[in-house]
Amino acid sequence: MHTRLATEHDVPAITAITNQSIATSFAHFATCPIAVEDDLADFRQNHAMLPWVVAVEEDENGKAQCIGYARSSKWKSRCAYDWAVELGVYVHPDHHRKGIAKALYTQTLTILKAQNYRTAIGGIALPNEPSVRLHESMGFKKAGVFEHVGYKMNAWRSVGYWQLHLVDDLDPPKQVLSVADACAQLDMRSV
Repeated sequence: MHTRLATEHDVPAITAITNQSIATSFAHFATCPIAVEDDLADFRQNHAMLPWVVAVEEDENGKAQCIGYARSSKWKSRCAYDWAVELGVYVHPDHHRKGIAKALYTQTLTILKAQNYRTAIGGIALPNEPSVRLHESMGFKKAGVFEHVGYKMNAWRSVGYWQLHLVDDLDPPKQVLSVADACAQLDMRSV
């Protein structure tokens, strides 16, 4: 297994993983499947400034298969939030508990830090102890819980938010770099 930046060719697999989560869990709060075209439009609009990272593994025929992904999005649309991102990570159920989510987050957070983002936020539908452990193992701190804010799978769900400061200072922020520029600084291949 290795991680890399996602390409448009990965979007159908990303959508399939997302839709499986939508159908079988409360980790994703959508209740209807997402169309590949919608994910593709989102990818095209955002991936230059907000990294999407995939975990890829070769199948028995040697063909690369996307088995998980991490996706960054703006925390809020108002300009004062430009240095804060929300992260989501999803792994195909056949590949849970193999360290894939941690590998995806590690690469994503490295890129975000190089881009000059300052804060990463993870939302977790509760209860979800494996996701809480993942976030806390990566240095995220619990910021708060919105109780009973989503109704899915015949139950009210609370959402907790975990926050990671990517820099320790309170200096004025630097300009956010593109994913490509950050990857060039890191000497990572930008696909």
